[in-house]
Amino acid sequence: MTAARPVSSAAISSAVSSGRSSAVEQAQRALDAARHADEQDNLNIFLYRADASAAEHAARLDRDPATKDKPLAGVPFASKDNISVAGMQVSCGSKILEGYVAPYTATAVERLRDAGAVLIGKTNLDEFAMG
Repeated sequence: MTAARPVSSAAISSAVSSGRSSAVEQAQRALDAARHADEQDNLNIFLYRADASAAEHAARLDRDPATKDKPLAGVPFASKDNISVAGMQVSCGSKILEGYVAPYTATAVERLRDAGAVLIGKTNLDEFAMG
């Protein structure tokens, strides 16, 4: 895989809103890049990739005619693993919380999703983000 040229959130949203691209295509592209970074480049960026839920959310966005009016239509994003997402593990980069599944979704993630963004996974961090 060759290094992809960075694309801005505005360009992705515009392409999805206009129909030149789809949320599913953008999510898959981001997931492929995340997989490559972790598996081929051994960067250990992602603690958890949300392949299934990202594809499902992106497909819902593509079916919803209101998506074209969302400011972040189809824009993939990742959250740090100290931010809760219902049904996903949240470890804060610590073995202490290994296996803990968040019972709720943080407001920041809800707002991004409501704006049309697609969560592709949770990224690594220093234990409890203590730096």
